[in-house]
Amino acid sequence: MRAFGGMDAGLSFDQAPPLSIPASFFLSAPLALVAAGAILCWRGAEVWLSPWVPSTLALTHVATLGVLTMIMWGALYQMLPVLAGAPVPVVRLAHGVHALLAGGMVAFAGGLLLGQLSWLWVAAWLLGAALLGFTIPVGIALHRTTAADASVQGMRLAFFAFVLATLLAVVLLILYAAGLAPPLRAERLLLHLSLIGVGWVGGLLVAVSRQIVPMFSLRHHSGGL
Repeated sequence: MRAFGGMDAGLSFDQAPPLSIPASFFLSAPLALVAAGAILCWRGAEVWLSPWVPSTLALTHVATLGVLTMIMWGALYQMLPVLAGAPVPVVRLAHGVHALLAGGMVAFAGGLLLGQLSWLWVAAWLLGAALLGFTIPVGIALHRTTAADASVQGMRLAFFAFVLATLLAVVLLILYAAGLAPPLRAERLLLHLSLIGVGWVGGLLVAVSRQIVPMFSLRHHSGGL
């Protein structure tokens, strides 16, 4: 695509998915923020005691699954076709992925807050299905793209870190629901947080920003379009 004073912006807006797909993820994030606020009002005195208190785990994962993951999954559905020229196959499946992610988050938080281990098993199935429904089509899109610039390579690395982090998270959730305390729990938590925070969130932000920031800089210097 040629844009911004004849320079190649490397963007393919004509391949973007229907707006309803990323919008469904983006519009869910504020609802999760409200839910996180409700948890703080209800269990605020407990959440600062320990990272292993159920209410703390519930609040953390409402924020990470309901806000962070929702926004980043929606953004990836939107940005992969635009930045990498790689439309996600069967993109309408994203509506089901959104429902599974939202349902899994609710079951996870509800099971922790109410002490219902059976809800955690439901959460493991829902979140596992959402993970498969997201990673397989997105992974195919990343594999198929012929673009080889640093942004696409960064998106691939971030996606790989995300897959590792979420597989570890599902395993830990199953162990928690089964009442098992795996060894090296603190180390597993640190690995999970590092993969999510540095590999997934940081990696994807850097990869996307490398393409988007120069575009807006060019737009600014050209006087706006």
